[in-house]
Amino acid sequence: MLHALCYRGAIGGALLAFALSFTVEAESFDAIHSRAYGMGKTPEGKAYEKQFSAAIGASMRDALAECTKDTKPPYVVNLVFTIAGDGVVRHIIPAPQQPVSRCTAQKLTGLRLPAPPKNNWLVAMNITIKE
Repeated sequence: MLHALCYRGAIGGALLAFALSFTVEAESFDAIHSRAYGMGKTPEGKAYEKQFSAAIGASMRDALAECTKDTKPPYVVNLVFTIAGDGVVRHIIPAPQQPVSRCTAQKLTGLRLPAPPKNNWLVAMNITIKE
């Protein structure tokens, strides 16, 4: 798994960033989501997702408010976050064919979250608004 890779030095970091970008673009959303879901089921993943949820709450609420102002429920938001070891969000991958997911991912760009258990940690977020 990509999150388990560890490189040292500037060249290694650049290679990892390139490998991560290539993998994120080449891998299907379903495959990435499945890996993120699996990471969230581990003891360390469960603990991190509590910190993640607390840290992202206000930003997510603001992004959803802006991205759904012209949308009527129901709508679904499915995202996968790739988080660096220092808590910087490297990528937010929205589910395909979900305009609210795509908009929300764009609004959340630049987030800094608590440091995850490992570098390139994945977190899956699934929100369904019915009313």
